[in-house]
Amino acid sequence: MFAESAEPRVLEAALRLDRAGEAAPWLVGDPPPEWRERLRREGSRIRIVRPGGERLRRLAAFLRRRSSANSGAAADSTDSDTGADRAEAEARDPLFFADWLVATGEAAGAIAGARATTAEVVRAALRTIGPRPGVRRISGAFLMEFPDRESPNGDAPIGEIPARRPPLLFTDGAVIPEPGVADLAEIALLAADAAKTLLDEEPRVAM
Repeated sequence: MFAESAEPRVLEAALRLDRAGEAAPWLVGDPPPEWRERLRREGSRIRIVRPGGERLRRLAAFLRRRSSANSGAAADSTDSDTGADRAEAEARDPLFFADWLVATGEAAGAIAGARATTAEVVRAALRTIGPRPGVRRISGAFLMEFPDRESPNGDAPIGEIPARRPPLLFTDGAVIPEPGVADLAEIALLAADAAKTLLDEEPRVAM
C-alpha cells in the first residue's frame, strides 16, 4: 500500500515494483489524471484504491469507538460530536485508510513518509493498527544498506571499513527524543527482533 499517491517518487517506485513482479502495489487516494493514463498505457497491474464504501464506514466506526474509549464515560455530547467528526476525517485520510487495510489483512504493509511527517505516519498507524501486545512505547528504526567499496588492490578493506558490509539497523532516530533507561532497553530488544525478521540473521546489538 502506497499512501501518498500524489507524490511522483511513489508512482515511480510502484511502477518499478510492478515491472519487477516483486509485489502487487496499490495506490491509495486519487492520483493525477496523467498518472492514471500512464498506468493504462503501460498495462500496469497497479490498483488505485480510494477511501470510500464499506471499508470507509467500518474504519470510521472503528475510530469513533477508539475515540470514545480513550475519552471515557464522562464525555458530553459536544465531545462525542467532535470525536465523530474527527473519526470521519481520519477515515478519509489515505494514511489511515492504507493502515486500516493492513490491520484488516487486505494488505501486507503500508509505505508512507515521502511527504507526510514521521509524527503523521506514526499517529495513523497507532490509531488503526496499534502496537504489538507487550510493547510499552513505539520506536522507529532505519534499515541502511551500503554499496560495495573497492580498494586500490581490488578487494581489501579501506582502512577499518570492510569492502562489503551487511545492512545495519539504526534505532531510534525519530520517535522518542529523550528515551529513559527502560525505553532504551526496549528499543534495543525491538531492534534485535526487527533485525531477525528483516535480515534473517542473528542480531548483534551495539549501544
